[in-house]
Amino acid sequence: MNLLQLGGAQSTCPWNIAQICEQSRTSARAGRSSITSTSQEIMENDVFKYYSEGEWKVSSSGKSVQVINPTTRKTQYKVQACTQEEVNQVMESSRMAQKSWAKTPLWKRAEMLHKAGAILKDHKKPIAECLVKEIAKPATDALTEVVRSGDFVSYCAEEGVRILGKGEFLVSDSFPGNDRTKYCLTSKVPLGVVLAIPPFNYPVNLAVSKIAPALIAGNSLVLKPPTQGAVAALHMVHCFHMAGFPKGLISCVTGKGSEIGDFLTMHPGINCISFTGGDTGISISKKAGMIPLQMELGGKDACIVLDDADLDLAASCIVKGGFSYSGQRCTAVKVVLVVESVADALVKKVNEKVEKLSVGAPEDDCDITPVVTEFSSNFIEALVMDAKQKGATLCQEYRREGNLIWPLLLDNVRSDMRIAWEEPFGPVLPVIRINSVEEGIRHCNHSNFGLQGCVFTKDINRAIQISDAMEIGTVQINSAPARGPDHFPFQGLKDSGIGSQGSIFVWECCVFYAGLIVEKRMMIMVFDAGFSLCFHVGLSVEKKMVIMLPIQSSPFWIFRKPSLRWHVLMEADISGTIFATDFLNEGRGGSVTLNYFWVWQEMGKLKDGKFSRDVIEAMSENPDFVTSQS
Repeated sequence: MNLLQLGGAQSTCPWNIAQICEQSRTSARAGRSSITSTSQEIMENDVFKYYSEGEWKVSSSGKSVQVINPTTRKTQYKVQACTQEEVNQVMESSRMAQKSWAKTPLWKRAEMLHKAGAILKDHKKPIAECLVKEIAKPATDALTEVVRSGDFVSYCAEEGVRILGKGEFLVSDSFPGNDRTKYCLTSKVPLGVVLAIPPFNYPVNLAVSKIAPALIAGNSLVLKPPTQGAVAALHMVHCFHMAGFPKGLISCVTGKGSEIGDFLTMHPGINCISFTGGDTGISISKKAGMIPLQMELGGKDACIVLDDADLDLAASCIVKGGFSYSGQRCTAVKVVLVVESVADALVKKVNEKVEKLSVGAPEDDCDITPVVTEFSSNFIEALVMDAKQKGATLCQEYRREGNLIWPLLLDNVRSDMRIAWEEPFGPVLPVIRINSVEEGIRHCNHSNFGLQGCVFTKDINRAIQISDAMEIGTVQINSAPARGPDHFPFQGLKDSGIGSQGSIFVWECCVFYAGLIVEKRMMIMVFDAGFSLCFHVGLSVEKKMVIMLPIQSSPFWIFRKPSLRWHVLMEADISGTIFATDFLNEGRGGSVTLNYFWVWQEMGKLKDGKFSRDVIEAMSENPDFVTSQS
């Protein structure tokens, strides 16, 4: 599309589309050279392979899907168009691999994730080059995304060991009407096969934000990357491949959403879906059935500026929040709601900063780069034209060449304009002047989105009061909306999503809490006169699992002579086995060390709450014991 001049005369600009196309082609040749070794394994006949069962494969369809460079609007890469039968094979291998992976020790899973995170950061340059070509992400931001992703993988591994290694212990008498006759241990158990679908704007970071938590929790993972960003995602998967994860545990299928999209999301082999994107997520939620969902579906993030705000700070955050990566972020500032008394001053400061934004190629690390597709460009343009026709003030001329749209601030936007409500996902930002804070809150809450927002004021009490009234997932005070740090909770309300991202929060989606209940029959405690009448005992229940139980004094005592050792006999209603447990007191007030020392096999049964006579006689015959029973 030729340059459009709307709202003003043409201004001069050194940026030239022909030059950028040539720069892109030159950089592409250099990029291909730097990733040759990896590409030789994951590409055949100029088409990138898909990943299944630990191998890079060519689809039997014989078809491919084109990845268009947003800058040149020409084909940059091609990926496999996988078939539904290949999806079935992926699901079966994922199911089998997960069964084994769930039994892998937690420390071992963490060790492998640490390795993958390190490899990912070592390969940051070739992956970042793909991001520049596929989604026109500025070069520095592309590198940052990959490094940030590697850090997140390692953080997940570290945090997973701590959080997933803990269970909850409940006693029955904590609920009214019950005696302490049962104990319940809850542990976090993997769901099975997790389907991860990241968006184009962060195809690496928002992929690993789903992959790492799923894997450390014991799940297997099927990745369906976006078409724009698919090659960067495939290179990222190759890093996990090099880390040595078991075959079938991680899979990556590429193809057209119209052919395998619904087939994937409705597949009976999927146990959980983590999706980041747009309206498609609502459709998925209606079709997915009875499985857990984690979804982030965009937002209309409002920035409310009060009359006492630091306007310089607000203007800086608005420009950064609204125009970074050309506004193609779910957490971008999407509408400014400013109190009328300071609106003129704020708009002036924002305009001054907008004029300084660099526009051009992602290879040149410009602030504003081409948006991802021509369809997106057309959508953004339609919103601008609607606002202009209805009386909005265009603070800059509207300029577009190809997929490149110059940054634009629209003042005096009203609620009857589309851009007041719809998410442009581009470098255009509407300003709505409000007469009161309450008016701003009403506008924010009337939106069908509820992801993030921000408030600028020097009065922290007012800020908290406003944030409480805003029906959104996260409110930033005196700063722009943002997803990071990546371990913070990231969630939306209404059409903005379901569930939460962030390492310690996403586990709520990909695990379930399994309960193990043990019914107490009789417990016998041994102590000396100076020892506390209540201490903790470890009850071993199957394999390696240990429950910490508070044990109180019992009518049956056993003393061992002559050392300061105590023994506890307990009849556990698990295998008909009576366990003799050896405790070594390491000093009064100190710790108690637990060792298993003796197993009594069916030596006797409890009768009327007491051990049978043959058990008592057997213990009495042991010279190390003196027994008494009240």
